Amino acid sequence: MKEDPVVHSFFVEQPDLEPIPPRIERLTGITNDDLEIAVSPKRVVAELKKLIKSLPEKEKLCVIHYSRFELPFLTELFNRYGSRKSLPFETICTFEIARRLYPNLPSRGIRALAGFLGMELHDLKRASSHVETTGLIWNHLLSKLEEENIRNSDQLAAFLSQRPEKRNGKLEYPLAPEKRLNLPDKPGVYRMLNRSGKILYVGKATSLKARVNSHFRGRKRKTSKSFELLTQVTDIQVT
Repeated sequence: MKEDPVVHSFFVEQPDLEPIPPRIERLTGITNDDLEIAVSPKRVVAELKKLIKSLPEKEKLCVIHYSRFELPFLTELFNRYGSRKSLPFETICTFEIARRLYPNLPSRGIRALAGFLGMELHDLKRASSHVETTGLIWNHLLSKLEEENIRNSDQLAAFLSQRPEKRNGKLEYPLAPEKRLNLPDKPGVYRMLNRSGKILYVGKATSLKARVNSHFRGRKRKTSKSFELLTQVTDIQVT
């Protein structure tokens, strides 16, 4: 069923009510003032268990982007505050689905994949925006899976049991090659845009054609941030 997710989020108390480290505050935008309305981890687990219990037995499914990172935290939360050694739901990882559907995409991180699909993730690393974005990614992947004749949980399990293809040959960028190959060999400013027209990056060059195309050539000396950016770029504007 393809519906926009209804997101429930909480500020969670720090262990021993310690203040938030400055680095985490900069990363998330959450301040110590926000924690005045924080709830205990035990309350969060209780609310989550209540929500899970309300679901039909066959729909107790947790969709996560990059579950290898998230599952240990969820498991520890239920072990410590929910008196359970196993999670009360099945999990599906949208990252693993994307690995198989888009084997040559430069990046399949949540921000890169969202941008590739025309969505935007807020700059701050906040759980609510990640949940909303994961829901949108899941709905898109459901459509792609249907195109591959994967329409039920057994077929999906068989699909995910297959070893994903290794990246073969050139990386597949969403930007049409002719848009960068036909740029003028002149000085100027270039802007990289995503599907919704948002400017992702601005640069300047003595040769627009040479500089822009250098972003898309080779893999050496490119960081994960570079691949994340280029996975989202669908248009180039120059002055």
